[in-house]
Parts: sequence; C-alpha cells; structure tokens
Amino acid sequence: MQLNTQFMKLKITLLLIVFIPLIIYSQNKVSKKEIYHQWNKSQIYFDSINNYTTQFDSIVVCFIKKLKSDGVDTFGIYSIEYPGYMSTDSCECGMYPWEAYVQWIKDGKTFHQKITKCCSYKPKIIENSILISYYNNNRININKERIMPVIKGASKGKGGEILFHMEDVDHNQNYTIFCSINGKSKLTAFEQFELENKNNLFYQENINSFIFKWRELIDKQINKIGR
Repeated sequence: MQLNTQFMKLKITLLLIVFIPLIIYSQNKVSKKEIYHQWNKSQIYFDSINNYTTQFDSIVVCFIKKLKSDGVDTFGIYSIEYPGYMSTDSCECGMYPWEAYVQWIKDGKTFHQKITKCCSYKPKIIENSILISYYNNNRININKERIMPVIKGASKGKGGEILFHMEDVDHNQNYTIFCSINGKSKLTAFEQFELENKNNLFYQENINSFIFKWRELIDKQINKIGR
C-alpha cells in the first residue's frame, strides 16, 4: 500500500513536469489574428512618414515634380530594386541598381516612361495604364491590404510585449508601387522573399491579395510594352 502511494506521488510529479511547460508555452503563444493586428499597429508610424518622395530615387522624384508642375494629377510609379546585384545592363549601374516605370494621364492620353540611373528614355503613348486603372477599380480593397513580412509565429515576452519570429534574406528583389488619382494615393512596398516563402504565416494572404495581382498585371504590361 505504501509502495502504491509513493508510485502515485511519483506519477503526479512527472505529469506536472510534463504539462506545466506546455501550459506556459501555450499561454505565451500569440494567435495569427493578433500577430496581424500587432504588426499593423507597429507600422502606423512608418506608414505616416512614408510617401513617394522618400521611397523612390531622386531622379524619379524630380520627374514626378515636373509632371505635377505641368498639371498632371493622375500618375503611377512602379520600381524594382536589386540590392547587392551586379547588373549586366549598363543602364542599371551602381551597387544598388534599380529601374522605375512611370505612367500618367494628360490631355486624354496615357503615357509610359522607363527611368534608370544611367540612361535616358523617351515617353511612349499607350492605350491604357494597368498601374492606374487597376488601382482605380480596386482602391478600397488595396487601401486595406498590406503584404506581410515573413513571420513564422510570435510569443509574449516577460513584459507582455509581442516578440515576432521572423525570417529575412539579403540581396532580395524589392518592389515599390505608388499611384495617385486626383490626390487620392496608395504607396506599398514589399520584397520577393515575402511572396515566395511558404513558412510565412501570411503566405496565402500575400499571394491572394489585390496588391500581388496588381504587381503581376503591371509586370505583364511592362513586358508587353518592352523593358
């Protein structure tokens, strides 16, 4: 009888050792919904200071200022950056090569122009601008979205703060899209890694987003026009 009692005590002790860490771990875990909410909350400050003048090269910014001084109030910018890449294209020079495409509407005509650091291009007249029209047709949905970084999970620190468990890579292709229609605008920036990494809790949300579709359609049109 005494042996059985000692055995029960031992069994109860072992159960506590096994289950207490699990309970603590589960209490520290953060739901996907809360991760999304907290991440967006943490980005409010950065969203408020970001605009096209800080996100694009000064060459692009000066080009847009000239368009606006000419009375253009509807335009879009799509930029691709290749940090750390050595491009074989002499027009994409420097250690941080980039290419940008600007589309705008003036006097009932739609224009398209490529801009790079080391080469000059002439504007082309195109039938329509996917960059502008897609945003105009899906503005409400696009304005609510964000391409999420690669977050694998999150936990709460000792002070209750949210600790994001994230992944990142160097030399990653960066995209920035900006569209302004009569003063109503949207700026979004994201990385290729965020669209490809399936470890991301938000992988499906990213690739099913209106923003992702927007970038795909812009790329498709640019390839058709000619890079």
